[in-house]
Amino acid sequence: MPSLNLSKVAVLAGLMSLLFGCEQPPTTTVIGPVRHIVDGDTFFVGRTRIRLCGIDAPEQGKPGYRQSAKFLQALIQGKEVRCVPIGTGASCNKRNMPQSSSRTIAQCYYFEDNIADLIVEAGHAKDWR
Repeated sequence: MPSLNLSKVAVLAGLMSLLFGCEQPPTTTVIGPVRHIVDGDTFFVGRTRIRLCGIDAPEQGKPGYRQSAKFLQALIQGKEVRCVPIGTGASCNKRNMPQSSSRTIAQCYYFEDNIADLIVEAGHAKDWR
């Protein structure tokens, strides 16, 4: 069986990720408007799915799920945020893996406010930092 060299494998992997929508975790700060809220601690900036570092909001089907998702939506939907992925300078480095369930784990800010802190202060998530 002929062997593929590494460059061909890398090209194939890149094409597959484009075709199937798989995003590589960002290696720099992600800045942009929030286009979709998934739940109380997960949202999309462009095509990047972000999971807020350091908090745990209720999952779908759990008490408080709708309230936490609606709070996050009112807070940042359509607004520009700045997200620092784990491993690139976030203060919660070494507390998370850089990616979880195809989500980039990041510390995010709306202006200078830490979004995770705002959610916890409002009672819509638990702080586990």
